[in-house]
Amino acid sequence: DGKDSIDGTDVGQWSDIKVVNSVNGPLPIIVYYESTGTSRGNLKFAKGKATAPDGNKSEWEYTTVKNPDGVRDFGRYVSMEMDASGGFHVVCQDAISGVLYYGYFASISESPTGGWKKVDATSSVGRWTDIKLANPTKSGLAAEPVVTYMDGSKLDTTYAVKVAYM
Repeated sequence: DGKDSIDGTDVGQWSDIKVVNSVNGPLPIIVYYESTGTSRGNLKFAKGKATAPDGNKSEWEYTTVKNPDGVRDFGRYVSMEMDASGGFHVVCQDAISGVLYYGYFASISESPTGGWKKVDATSSVGRWTDIKLANPTKSGLAAEPVVTYMDGSKLDTTYAVKVAYM
C-alpha cells in the first residue's frame, strides 16, 4: 500500500492486490484510490492482461467504480478480499464524510452487486481498513466478511480499532 505509478505518473494510493487464475495463467487484480488525473477521487480496478504486466498502461484494463450516491471523494484506505467464486469484497472510505463502505463485486464492474453498503458512519471511521472472509469457500455475503478499521476520532485510545462483521 502507498503511492503507485504507471508510466512514471503517480496514480494510486491505498491499493490492494489479488491474483486470479485464468486460462492464460495467473493475472493480477489491483483496487486503488485514484489520487491524480481525470479520475481523481475515485476507486478503480486495474486488471493485468498478462501474468507479469509492467508499468505500460496498454498491459492493463481499467474500470472506474461508481461512487455511492452523493459521494464525491471515494476509495481511500481500500482493502479487498476474494472469495472462492472469484468475487471481490471491497471496503473503503468516503473521504469527505469519513464513512466506511462495503461492496461485493461478482466480477469487475462499475458497480458492486446490490450497491454500496454503509458499514459505519459514526465520526471519522474507515482509516486503515482490512477485510477477511470468515467463510471464504462461499460467495457474496455468505462468505461472512469481517472488517477491521480505525476510528480517527479515538486515536491514542483503546477504542481506536473497530471490528464489523456479518
